Amino acid sequence: MQKTIKLTLWLLFILAIFLLSLLDLESMTGRDMSNGFAIRHILTFSVFVLLTKITWPRWHVLQIVLAALGLGIAIEIAQELFTGGVRHFHWHDLMNDCIGVIVGLIVIFLYQVVRQKVE
Repeated sequence: MQKTIKLTLWLLFILAIFLLSLLDLESMTGRDMSNGFAIRHILTFSVFVLLTKITWPRWHVLQIVLAALGLGIAIEIAQELFTGGVRHFHWHDLMNDCIGVIVGLIVIFLYQVVRQKVE
């Protein structure tokens, strides 16, 4: 896949995560969105890690982790500052983001192990 397409998809994913995190989905949908909240954080950040590795294949694990944590912190700060008190900074959200990062890194590691055995 071309670098430009990868970068575009990566940036669109970040933008989508950021915008969705600022919306008051409960008011918009009339549904309780608290169920599965941790799973959504974990899945989102697992996918972010995988997309980051695909977009930036030479990045070291530490760079990927820092990018993911930076995104998670930026989202939490933006929720606190720009949602009019509807969404707030929560440390447990960052913890779930970290779990997602670990899951994504495990998937990458397992893929690399399987790929080496096949070659």
